[in-house]
Amino acid sequence: MHESPQDIARVQALLDASYRAAGAHLRSIHTEQRRLTAADLVQRLQGMRLLVLATVSAAGRPVTGPVDGVFHRGAFYIGTAPDAIRWRHLRRNPAVSLTHLPSEDWAVIVHGTAIPADVSRRDPEGLRATLLQVYTPQYGPQWETFLDSGPVYARIQPERMFALDVTAGTSQYSGDDHPPALPGRAKVPGRNASDPSCGGSAVTLLAADRRTSLDQSLREVMTAARLGSGAHAEAIRMKGQSASATGRHIMEHRGEDGRRRPRDLPVRDLPAAPARGGALSPPPSPSQSLHARSFSTIHAASPAGESVSP
Repeated sequence: MHESPQDIARVQALLDASYRAAGAHLRSIHTEQRRLTAADLVQRLQGMRLLVLATVSAAGRPVTGPVDGVFHRGAFYIGTAPDAIRWRHLRRNPAVSLTHLPSEDWAVIVHGTAIPADVSRRDPEGLRATLLQVYTPQYGPQWETFLDSGPVYARIQPERMFALDVTAGTSQYSGDDHPPALPGRAKVPGRNASDPSCGGSAVTLLAADRRTSLDQSLREVMTAARLGSGAHAEAIRMKGQSASATGRHIMEHRGEDGRRRPRDLPVRDLPAAPARGGALSPPPSPSQSLHARSFSTIHAASPAGESVSP
């Protein structure tokens, strides 16, 4: 709010520099068509904004939390109580990250430093006037009394800023920035297909593209984990025994004493497994598979008499 032409030019220069320094993966999702300009951004960031702020704890761990704030003169400002743990974090380590995600259509991400801001009646930055303009219509004139009662504010001085509108273009992300898969194994984003724990999952999840729904993505991941692509998955299915027709399966855990400890687990509502053919290769070694090391799976039959896969 209240950005001058110089403020907008400064934000645009920051956006351009941030994308030049970004990695190939981020740029493949934040394509040029999808990137918001500074002029577009300041128009969208009017009024109170709900934000997620990440601070750093004394142990060096990231801690996120919701906070409301305003975008004023090209930067986000957030408020809190002087005795809040969040403020304690900022005083000890001012490094922060901030995300504004009002919908699945667009987002703003900022990495930078929190700097204490003056909201006194001197109002050197014009911040107090902006806060009163935003909050007084919502909370009444008594909100100024609250502002004078002691809340503290910080300016998030941006060092990197990214602004994305996914409705303005398509993603170019295809998973090609991951290591090549071994023969017979499909790539999974974020996983090296040569890793035995990958299980040869036969799906490449393009969750970065908003056209792939979260529900569909989760189902694909769970289906891939269920199916696998090698002898391990086939060997597990070969163990299937029609223990009952209850539509449930039992996972038996072998403890250190070698005794089996069964427990009932509900069968997930997953897509049916496609037909699979071909000869079986030797099962993975115990060092390659948690299941081969400590679990055996017995599959119950469905009411229709068909084997139910995990």
